Amino acid sequence: AAAMFLSACLSPHRAAGGAAPTVSLALDSKCILGESPVWDAKMRRLHFVDINGKRLHSFDPKTSKCSTVEMGEEVGCVVPYKKQRVLVAGVSQVWQVDFAGEKKGQTGDGKLLPCEVASVPDSEMEAMDNPGEDPTLQPLAGFRFNDGKCDPKGRFLVGTMNKDWRDAKARKGKLFRMDEPPPWGKEADLDG
Repeated sequence: AAAMFLSACLSPHRAAGGAAPTVSLALDSKCILGESPVWDAKMRRLHFVDINGKRLHSFDPKTSKCSTVEMGEEVGCVVPYKKQRVLVAGVSQVWQVDFAGEKKGQTGDGKLLPCEVASVPDSEMEAMDNPGEDPTLQPLAGFRFNDGKCDPKGRFLVGTMNKDWRDAKARKGKLFRMDEPPPWGKEADLDG
């Protein structure tokens, strides 16, 4: 059935001009789990994430150069934002990366650094006991942000997923919304 579907999809292309479309390698990114490719028309780059590799990639097809940002945690998706910036959803945080290197976000050695701009509300975190200290909050075990997009108003909508999603009895993910993020630095929680 899959072969018939593929053939049906390709048939109009063959009839209209001859050869069937081909798939070729655009970039050997060495991703463990490459996801969330999105074209940034303003930057003229393709952004995508390596979820398990904990990296953001930004590929310029004109020059064939790819910028890679080490995120330090699993990342679920990337969306173009503004002024050569992107938003990246991590485990329970939303990060901003500035490819222009404006003010913050870049070290002296030229490496881009993510800047945290928002996190899930405390109600979506769990307390971790620290003997002799106050409990600290951490993301719910087994959860992380997954896929997300910006709506026409510029709000970032992103869903969470349970890594045990195959278990029908496991807790389910939710959809969160982040309104306009601050220019730099963590100042807001995501709305639940």
